[in-house]
Amino acid sequence: MTRPANGSNSQNSNSQDATEVNIEQALTEMERSLHDLKMRYAQVHSDQLQQRELQARLSQAKQEYRATKLRSLKTEIDQLQQRLLELEVALESKLISSTWVRELFWQIVRFVSLGVVLGWVLRSCAG
Repeated sequence: MTRPANGSNSQNSNSQDATEVNIEQALTEMERSLHDLKMRYAQVHSDQLQQRELQARLSQAKQEYRATKLRSLKTEIDQLQQRLLELEVALESKLISSTWVRELFWQIVRFVSLGVVLGWVLRSCAG
């Protein structure tokens, strides 16, 4: 058996080192993405819980206002409705992130392009 030259060994070593670095970077990125996703999920869950509580309080305040017509209840109702609107906007913005939209765009481009290529191939086979 012949031994490879030293240059070949150093290239294999460099290639392995680069691969390990790439894997470590990918794992770090995945961990960061998972952490971000967990944080977003916790915030969405918290906002949804707060939204349900505010809706219940709003319903209760409306019933009390109908019975008493107190000005303070009307103010509270307006504040609750404003806070619910803010929560709704926050939930929508957290559920639809720019990364998700970007990924969706490229998925659409990829599959539409693939469909066009497959169509050309099928047309050339059929015709």
